[in-house]
Amino acid sequence: MNAKEHEKEAGIIARAGEIGAITVATNMAGRGVDIKLGGELSEETLTQLGRVLHRAGIDPYDMTFDEIAQALDRIPTDMFALDAEHVERFRKYMRDCVRVRELGGLRVIGTERHEARRIDNQLRGRSGRQGDAGASRFYVSIEDDIMRRMGGKGLMDRVWVEDIPIQHGWVSNAIEQAQVKMEGYNFDIRKHLLEYDDVLNKQREVVYGSAIGS
Repeated sequence: MNAKEHEKEAGIIARAGEIGAITVATNMAGRGVDIKLGGELSEETLTQLGRVLHRAGIDPYDMTFDEIAQALDRIPTDMFALDAEHVERFRKYMRDCVRVRELGGLRVIGTERHEARRIDNQLRGRSGRQGDAGASRFYVSIEDDIMRRMGGKGLMDRVWVEDIPIQHGWVSNAIEQAQVKMEGYNFDIRKHLLEYDDVLNKQREVVYGSAIGS
């Protein structure tokens, strides 16, 4: 995904919490989409469930999914024979929600560290939302831009042991310090561009003002 077809990608991201799902995305894909453990129920299924409950004299308004599941268990099966497919789909969804939590929830794996800590934190925040189970892990290479800029080769020479993954506080702290420097550097670039644009804008006002006056 490349964050170009927003609606289509949002639907894919929303299903990232399904059991067994593996979703590959860029940092920007699926912005604003809440990833629910167990996946996403279709609007059609939710609408049909509401009709089933209404026919049984139950108002589904403001009911949680757990309460809906308990209400469906109390309704005789012959009352929703025509909607049995949607009811079973909902029950499978509830079972999957429990299973996903038992397996540890959503796992976010980052293949590099971004120049801005904000982006990394957004990715981390995808897992463990609102008390849900979840975890995140980021992997870096000494060939990554952020590692080269912080002198990663020298750092690796001090802490690297052959065939053993490096999980040292020095590495995490050094990367964070490099991110802080890059954030400051990028801020200065934007600040100078704005200052240059102000100069050009003043020149435009003088030039165009003179042209209009003449």
